[in-house]
Amino acid sequence: MHETSLVYNVVDIVLNQAENCEVERVTGVHLTIGRLRDISESIFEGMFERLTRDTIAEGAELVISRPPIMLRCKSCGYVFHFDAHDEATHRCPACQDKNYAIHSGLEFLVGGIEASPRKEPQSIQHGRCT
Repeated sequence: MHETSLVYNVVDIVLNQAENCEVERVTGVHLTIGRLRDISESIFEGMFERLTRDTIAEGAELVISRPPIMLRCKSCGYVFHFDAHDEATHRCPACQDKNYAIHSGLEFLVGGIEASPRKEPQSIQHGRCT
Protein backbone atom coordinates (compact mmCIF):
# COMPACT_ATOMS: atom_id res chain seq x y z
CA MET A 1 0.00 0.00 0.00
CA HIS A 2 2.05 2.91 -1.26
CA GLU A 3 -0.94 5.13 -0.52
CA THR A 4 0.38 5.40 3.05
CA SER A 5 3.39 7.57 2.23
CA LEU A 6 1.37 9.65 -0.23
CA VAL A 7 -1.35 10.36 2.33
CA TYR A 8 1.24 11.23 4.99
CA ASN A 9 2.80 13.73 2.56
CA VAL A 10 -0.57 15.29 1.70
CA VAL A 11 -1.56 15.62 5.36
CA ASP A 12 1.84 17.20 6.17
CA ILE A 13 1.44 19.71 3.35
CA VAL A 14 -2.13 20.55 4.38
CA LEU A 15 -1.33 20.99 8.07
CA ASN A 16 1.84 23.01 7.40
CA GLN A 17 0.06 25.35 4.99
CA ALA A 18 -2.87 25.72 7.37
CA GLU A 19 -0.49 26.62 10.18
CA ASN A 20 1.36 29.14 7.97
CA CYS A 21 -1.93 30.80 7.06
CA GLU A 22 -3.21 30.67 10.63
CA VAL A 23 -6.49 28.97 9.78
CA GLU A 24 -8.98 27.70 12.31
CA ARG A 25 -10.24 24.70 10.31
CA VAL A 26 -9.43 23.02 6.99
CA THR A 27 -12.72 22.28 5.22
CA GLY A 28 -11.54 20.86 1.90
CA VAL A 29 -8.48 19.52 0.12
CA HIS A 30 -8.28 19.33 -3.69
CA LEU A 31 -5.92 16.79 -5.22
CA THR A 32 -5.01 16.05 -8.82
CA ILE A 33 -3.88 12.45 -9.25
CA GLY A 34 -3.13 11.23 -12.78
CA ARG A 35 -4.64 7.95 -13.96
CA LEU A 36 -1.20 6.36 -14.19
CA ARG A 37 -0.80 6.75 -10.43
CA ASP A 38 -1.84 3.36 -9.14
CA ILE A 39 -3.83 4.32 -6.07
CA SER A 40 -7.06 3.12 -4.58
CA GLU A 41 -9.18 6.20 -3.93
CA SER A 42 -11.16 4.46 -1.20
CA ILE A 43 -7.98 3.43 0.66
CA PHE A 44 -6.53 6.93 0.16
CA GLU A 45 -9.70 8.60 1.47
CA GLY A 46 -9.89 6.26 4.48
CA MET A 47 -6.27 6.90 5.40
CA PHE A 48 -6.74 10.65 4.96
CA GLU A 49 -9.69 10.51 7.33
CA ARG A 50 -7.69 8.56 9.92
CA LEU A 51 -4.57 10.74 9.69
CA THR A 52 -6.50 13.99 10.02
CA ARG A 53 -8.44 12.82 13.07
CA ASP A 54 -7.93 15.20 16.02
CA THR A 55 -6.32 17.85 13.76
CA ILE A 56 -7.70 21.07 12.26
CA ALA A 57 -8.28 19.07 9.05
CA GLU A 58 -10.59 16.52 10.67
CA GLY A 59 -13.74 16.18 8.57
CA ALA A 60 -12.26 18.04 5.58
CA GLU A 61 -13.75 17.04 2.24
CA LEU A 62 -11.18 15.34 0.02
CA VAL A 63 -11.82 16.15 -3.66
CA ILE A 64 -9.80 14.05 -6.10
CA SER A 65 -9.66 14.76 -9.81
CA ARG A 66 -8.14 12.09 -12.07
CA PRO A 67 -6.87 13.51 -15.39
CA PRO A 68 -6.65 10.98 -18.23
CA ILE A 69 -3.52 9.46 -19.70
CA MET A 70 -2.30 11.61 -22.58
CA LEU A 71 0.62 10.73 -24.84
CA ARG A 72 2.77 12.89 -27.12
CA CYS A 73 3.89 11.30 -30.38
CA LYS A 74 7.68 11.49 -30.72
CA SER A 75 7.39 11.52 -34.51
CA CYS A 76 4.87 14.32 -35.12
CA GLY A 77 4.27 15.88 -31.68
CA TYR A 78 0.53 15.18 -31.62
CA VAL A 79 -0.95 14.79 -28.12
CA PHE A 80 -3.62 12.11 -27.79
CA HIS A 81 -5.66 10.15 -25.25
CA PHE A 82 -4.50 6.63 -24.34
CA ASP A 83 -6.71 3.81 -23.06
CA ALA A 84 -4.96 0.54 -22.22
CA HIS A 85 -8.17 -1.36 -23.02
CA ASP A 86 -8.68 0.20 -26.46
CA GLU A 87 -6.11 -0.80 -29.08
CA ALA A 88 -7.28 2.01 -31.34
CA THR A 89 -5.57 4.44 -28.91
CA HIS A 90 -2.21 2.62 -28.99
CA ARG A 91 -1.08 4.48 -32.13
CA CYS A 92 -0.85 8.18 -32.85
CA PRO A 93 -4.10 9.15 -34.61
CA ALA A 94 -2.20 11.72 -36.70
CA CYS A 95 0.65 9.60 -38.10
CA GLN A 96 -0.09 6.04 -36.82
CA ASP A 97 3.33 5.77 -35.12
CA LYS A 98 3.74 3.86 -31.84
CA ASN A 99 6.69 5.95 -30.66
CA TYR A 100 5.38 8.20 -27.89
CA ALA A 101 6.10 9.63 -24.46
CA ILE A 102 3.79 10.26 -21.53
CA HIS A 103 2.39 13.79 -21.69
CA SER A 104 0.08 13.59 -18.65
CA GLY A 105 -1.29 11.02 -16.26
CA LEU A 106 1.49 10.96 -13.65
CA GLU A 107 0.42 14.10 -11.80
CA PHE A 108 0.18 14.18 -8.03
CA LEU A 109 -0.62 17.68 -6.78
CA VAL A 110 -2.31 19.37 -3.88
CA GLY A 111 -4.29 21.81 -6.00
CA GLY A 112 -5.91 23.77 -3.21
CA ILE A 113 -6.93 23.84 0.41
CA GLU A 114 -10.21 25.35 1.59
CA ALA A 115 -10.14 26.71 5.10
CA SER A 116 -11.93 28.78 7.68
CA PRO A 117 -9.44 31.30 9.03
CA ARG A 118 -9.50 32.86 12.44
CA LYS A 119 -10.87 36.04 10.82
CA GLU A 120 -12.68 35.50 7.48
CA PRO A 121 -13.05 32.62 4.95
CA GLN A 122 -10.05 32.04 2.70
CA SER A 123 -8.37 29.45 0.59
CA ILE A 124 -4.79 28.38 0.02
CA GLN A 125 -3.65 28.15 -3.61
CA HIS A 126 -0.14 27.15 -4.64
CA GLY A 127 1.21 27.76 -1.14
CA ARG A 128 -0.30 31.25 -0.82
CA CYS A 129 -3.02 32.33 1.57
CA THR A 130 -5.83 34.16 -0.23
